[in-house]
Amino acid sequence: SKLDTLTSRTYSMSGIGHILAVSGLHVGLITAILAVLLRLLHLPRWLRVAVIGCILVIYAVFVGCSASVLRSVIMCMIGMLTMVNGQRKDALSALSIAYVTILLFEPFLLFEVGFLLSFTAVLGLILFGDPIFNALRRIRFPRWIASSLATVTAVHIGILPIGAYFFGTVQTYSMLFNLFLIPLLSVTFLFFVLCTPVSVLFEIDVLLRIGASGFALTDMVIGLTEYLPLAQLYVCSHVGLMFIYPLYFAAGKFFMVPRHKCWVIVSAFAVSFVIVFAPTMATLQPSSAIRYSMIPVNGYGDVTTVFIDDEVTVIGDAKDMPALRETLRRHSVRKVNTLLVHRLTQSIGAGLRDFVSTMSVDRIVCAESGLTVEGLAALGSYRRFFLLQEAKIPKISEVSVKNTHMGYIYHFAKQVNVLAVGYTARYTSLPVSVLDNVPVIRSFLYANAYADRIYITNMPKGYLGEIPKYQFTLADDGDFVYKVLDGTILQSA
Repeated sequence: SKLDTLTSRTYSMSGIGHILAVSGLHVGLITAILAVLLRLLHLPRWLRVAVIGCILVIYAVFVGCSASVLRSVIMCMIGMLTMVNGQRKDALSALSIAYVTILLFEPFLLFEVGFLLSFTAVLGLILFGDPIFNALRRIRFPRWIASSLATVTAVHIGILPIGAYFFGTVQTYSMLFNLFLIPLLSVTFLFFVLCTPVSVLFEIDVLLRIGASGFALTDMVIGLTEYLPLAQLYVCSHVGLMFIYPLYFAAGKFFMVPRHKCWVIVSAFAVSFVIVFAPTMATLQPSSAIRYSMIPVNGYGDVTTVFIDDEVTVIGDAKDMPALRETLRRHSVRKVNTLLVHRLTQSIGAGLRDFVSTMSVDRIVCAESGLTVEGLAALGSYRRFFLLQEAKIPKISEVSVKNTHMGYIYHFAKQVNVLAVGYTARYTSLPVSVLDNVPVIRSFLYANAYADRIYITNMPKGYLGEIPKYQFTLADDGDFVYKVLDGTILQSA
């Protein structure tokens, strides 16, 4: 918003300020500052445009020619050229030219999320920035609040389909926090631009250290969002999300239907909402194709498994939480009924605290022999933690040797039992009476014993020499779903 004010004062010609404002904060600000300085030198307009264009090209090369920088530079240069030839200025046309130009030279950028996020953020700002601002002003919002709120809202509307498609999530608090962060970053960046020449000439780094506190504060605020409940909402990722953008255009200011504009806007956003959330609601329960199965999680130094029958149960070390998130997302599992850990240490407790902030988990359970005070403290204010003895889960029983926790037995429907041991546990240490009742063993590796069992492992087949009769490994088979009742596997997409 401040950049828009600055550029509109710099150029009296209608439209150029808006193009610079939406082209990108850093490039637009550099362009505006250069324009002011060159105008004070009373240079001809065409020479000013040429000088600024050359400097922007050098800047783009210097910072690595990323898609967002190239988009900003092209849009700024188009806006500057309109000053010379007197043609109409239009941010949407500038964005379209930048989009086509970049893809002509790098067509595969079309499949990169950074490229798409950059363009859709600006598209949302162009389509909805002014209408939202005008609507807020009509209900008497102060100008600076209306400007910030309109900018943040428009950008988040623009990137919503891309974020949902590539990441399968919707950020819950990002719009609220960006109301504070965008003005802070704007002021911080302007401070750096003004102070850098002084710091270089006089070898004074105090000013840069003061400016760096703005970026440090931004990182701290962003980090706080990870600890808020439901910081991310998981949604079903599907290609139909891309059809939201034509609806956006219909709802934007460029679609001329003045008499029925309100109904078009409401209808477009209603359909967009349905496209995003209807498939998610339809997949709250796991697909019937993966019912009565177990899905091993491909985590580093981690033996964690998702068990699915009438409910969803996660059993394991729970060290590699990103891998668990990805496994659940890939199979459209959006709710975990029970998360059962072998040990609750401080690091695992911290990971679980982050996990429950983004995923619906009914309860976290741990056997008393695996509990530590530090792990319980790391869970913080989480209230749905239970000891295994208190939870009284009929399908789960603990296996231990001399009061040392070894793992859990999961009793599937029709009494098919699966033994799940942790990364450091060895099933060979268990009594024969226990092993005789478990046809399926989930472990880190096969330990050259009880070759007649079915093994679900992380390590390759024959890692220790002998190959059991039935073994399915993440190392050799890749991601898969093991159908417990019929003994077959389904390869993950």
